[in-house]
Amino acid sequence: MKRTFPLASLSPFLIGLAVASSGCALFGGGGALTLPPVTAPTVTAPGISRTITTLTDLDTVRDVSVSVAHVYVATDNGVLVYDGEGESVPTRLTTAEGLPSNDVLAITSATGGVTTAATSEGLVELENTQVSNPVVPPAPVGDVVALHSSDDGTTFACGTEGLAKRDGSGWSRVGEPSRCTGLFGTPEGHLYVGTTRGLLYLEGDIVREHARGRGLAGAYIRDVVPGRDGKVFALASSPTESFLAYYDGERWVNYTIDEFDRLPVGLGTSGADMVLVTAGYHFKIEATDQFSGVRLKVLSRGEPHSIRSYRARITPASDVRAASDDPDSTRPLSRLAPYPANHPSYAGQRFVISPLESGTPGAYLVKRAGGRVFVADRNRGVLEITQAGKRALRSRDLVATKDLQIASDTGQNTFILTERGGLGIMRANSDGFVRLAAPEGASPQALATGPNGVYLAALVNDQPNVVRVYKAERAANGSASWAPHLERTLSIGGTLAGVAFVGVADDLTVWAGVRVQTEGDASRMRGLAVMNPNNDDVLYHFRGAAQVPMPELAEGEIAPPRGLEMPDEVETIDLGESGMAWFASIYGGIRIGNSQAVVFGEARGVRGEVVSDVAVGDQGRIWFAAAEGPGYYFNNAMEFRMPEAVRSARPVALAVDQRGDLWGAGPNGMVHYDGANWNVYGEAAGLPASEYVDIEVDGKQRLFVLGSDRVVMLSPTE
Repeated sequence: MKRTFPLASLSPFLIGLAVASSGCALFGGGGALTLPPVTAPTVTAPGISRTITTLTDLDTVRDVSVSVAHVYVATDNGVLVYDGEGESVPTRLTTAEGLPSNDVLAITSATGGVTTAATSEGLVELENTQVSNPVVPPAPVGDVVALHSSDDGTTFACGTEGLAKRDGSGWSRVGEPSRCTGLFGTPEGHLYVGTTRGLLYLEGDIVREHARGRGLAGAYIRDVVPGRDGKVFALASSPTESFLAYYDGERWVNYTIDEFDRLPVGLGTSGADMVLVTAGYHFKIEATDQFSGVRLKVLSRGEPHSIRSYRARITPASDVRAASDDPDSTRPLSRLAPYPANHPSYAGQRFVISPLESGTPGAYLVKRAGGRVFVADRNRGVLEITQAGKRALRSRDLVATKDLQIASDTGQNTFILTERGGLGIMRANSDGFVRLAAPEGASPQALATGPNGVYLAALVNDQPNVVRVYKAERAANGSASWAPHLERTLSIGGTLAGVAFVGVADDLTVWAGVRVQTEGDASRMRGLAVMNPNNDDVLYHFRGAAQVPMPELAEGEIAPPRGLEMPDEVETIDLGESGMAWFASIYGGIRIGNSQAVVFGEARGVRGEVVSDVAVGDQGRIWFAAAEGPGYYFNNAMEFRMPEAVRSARPVALAVDQRGDLWGAGPNGMVHYDGANWNVYGEAAGLPASEYVDIEVDGKQRLFVLGSDRVVMLSPTE
């Protein structure tokens, strides 16, 4: 007979877990778990061998909740509200919609339809896609870690200073102070409280305390899947290792998996089976008498009936005391404990584990809500795990419409700026972006790789026409912050609407493409502002610069440099040629240098005149992405005689890597020139799409290609 493990979120405990551990066979052997190979998507063709990573979201997910009509996702940038099936474009609720803070820590939905969200600055209530109550009395639990709504309308909150509940009379504290790690409702309507020193089972005002000395091998509770009658499966950890633990109603039994090197993230469900989630893999765990699969090995077990029970102390909300247990409330993930050689055998419920067909490559959080299972996947949003497969909930806040802002510092950390002004950083030893705080009081506009680091151009809030440029600074602990590089008030004949792009030259001079306000919310380009950090002058290059009257000079005064006459509509910048600045425009490529602004259009050999991108290549070759295909300027001559396949690809964006290779992207795929050979790549070569709008390269030779609904990162395989 096969015994299954029906999970509380999907079905009650009816079969195998009612068996007491003393009635099961001895545990031992079973072999090591062999993982199926995970083959990363690749693009492999002449001249290219790269692994493919799809990126869509910058948000870091903290919690997920489900109401009758919506799925709520708590993130570090507000609450995302999806329709009930999670397939809509989400509504994002932020401080602009009434949240006290965009840093949302936890969320829960009650049966009656009210959703409560905890932010770093206070609690709010939501109904559908709006903030219905922006001022909820604060929970007396310190920093909120988790929320839970019970069927009777009570809201529980737990945090760094313990557990509290809110009913019609307000908040009251429950039990003694302890640092919380999570709240987990049971099928009977009771509550498990995970803490850093054990697991609490709350039934009314009766507490049953499961601690390390009472059977648990690890006191830090990471995740819990409750069953009926107090039975529970948990993922727990000590300061150095993790354990799978099962309580059968009488005692705890602690398990591990032999020679298992994956980092457990959390516990999910699949039908009647439990799922262990790690980055890259999902594993099914079944309770069975059969010897199929690999058996979980028993490391230890507690004594029966050793759980401490007592009546919870209910105190006023004002009775706030600091928690006295382990202060490490954000302990890093740890691997399962090793199984020692010649370990004694212990009796325990038999579980077997086997890998499922596919997992989530960047899994870092598992949440169960409303009978549904959600896994947060780094830079790919949230995946709902169903028996039919996966369903994606994505905000796509990492995906721009046209301009991909990527820059790298000398430590090979990669920075990104989203279209809505969100900053992210992918550290040198990582393959995922995390949110990076913007400078206080500033609105980020454009990024650039410059001398010795990354530079950010921003507008200064409440100071019209002020541009401030920052340089990314790294602290000793590896965190990044922004140090001011220069600040200028621009005189551009109107109100400054934004900075379209920025470049920083070797002498630290800043070149900025500026936009001015027109009617309503519209804006238009107004040429360039060039700012020197060594003086307060700003040099403007734009249409009509030659007609600007020169200021009157006192005797002996030297006239300041005069701005150059050039088109306003410039798009991109490349400062790679010494003493020169190159730009793309609808009139052709533009070069500024030697006190001249020269437009390279049809008259100078640029096919189709309209240039969407320029790139300074190897040996001083200047590449153009022109309307009729790519070409280059070299030795005072234009060359547009490219192979037909390259001309037909019509790349609209260009990038040159550290080896000097040229990469292009456009509506017909990618192109690559290694100095001798051209290649064109599309879906046939393994790319997830063939239509792209921008391309950038970072300090680790990774290509970032912007599509209509994703950013594709192509990493070298060698």
